[in-house]
Amino acid sequence: MSMKMTETKNFDVGISVEGDRGYFEHHEYGEEVGGGLWFEDGEIIDYDGTFELPMEVLIELRDNRGVKIDKLFYPEVV
Repeated sequence: MSMKMTETKNFDVGISVEGDRGYFEHHEYGEEVGGGLWFEDGEIIDYDGTFELPMEVLIELRDNRGVKIDKLFYPEVV
């Protein structure tokens, strides 16, 4: 599976060229602070690996990858 990769300050973020799945992984802690991502029609529909998606990953997906993100994925502080 081919992935389009980007990096943030602390994470690698990959989305398949098909756009249906991806992952995120912390530069220092690896898979311990990482997980899978699932997309449908350009919108994130599910994830696993962490209790909530790190804000840095959400911002990368939304601002740099054009992913639509429902407000239920954001912590209450946003």
